Amino acid sequence: MVKAFFFDLDDTLYDYTTADILAKEAVREYCLQNLSISGAVYDRQLAKAYVVAEERIGRECASVHNRLIRYQCMLEMLKKPLFPHAYKMYRLYWDTLMKQMTLEEGVSLVMKQLKEQGVYVGICTNMTAEIQYQKIEKLGITRWIDGVVTSEEAGVEKPDYRIFSLCREKAEVLPEDCVFIGDSLRHDIEGAKQAGMQVIWYHKAELSEEEQQKAAQENIPVMRQFSQCIELLQPYVQRGRGQKRCLED
Repeated sequence: MVKAFFFDLDDTLYDYTTADILAKEAVREYCLQNLSISGAVYDRQLAKAYVVAEERIGRECASVHNRLIRYQCMLEMLKKPLFPHAYKMYRLYWDTLMKQMTLEEGVSLVMKQLKEQGVYVGICTNMTAEIQYQKIEKLGITRWIDGVVTSEEAGVEKPDYRIFSLCREKAEVLPEDCVFIGDSLRHDIEGAKQAGMQVIWYHKAELSEEEQQKAAQENIPVMRQFSQCIELLQPYVQRGRGQKRCLED
């Protein structure tokens, strides 16, 4: 019997992509109004700032996700004052993103049923702990969460197998007794499989032909909506490594 389920956070439990676009747009408008930085310049320099931050910090350090560092780098390159703007931009980004966050339909029901069956429920996510904890609180799912692992705590980013290993160590279960659910084939699915976990690929859109072949070749079950996944999850909870199916509309 499977004893632990781990969920990715961003673009799995909520629509990060849309929220991120709106948050960036808010900061872009701030820069235009307060620093006379056009949208085109903002986009170009922010992309450069990301590269600079990555070179300084390293790809495997969770601080590479820190928006304050990115905005600091961007303002430095543009020779704009850091104070008070860098931190205001940082807060504006996250405040806007948090306001846009909405839990994916069906997540609460899935987690509730897993908990009722005595299954450990955890979250495994890249990014810094403070921000991710704020998101979990905002989504209103704390009552069902037994544990959280961030890349900041693990010291490595997904798909490194060590972050997944830390998850199952916290749950005190074997890798084969864990199921990982995430949206990223590379970061979530391939990483969790490398760590010996079972996986479910959460993919809201239609799979491309290449993705369909990948899922079929590697026997990766796919779900498109949490509201449809209770039936898919039951074989894991009831029979461990039982039948796996792909749910499509």
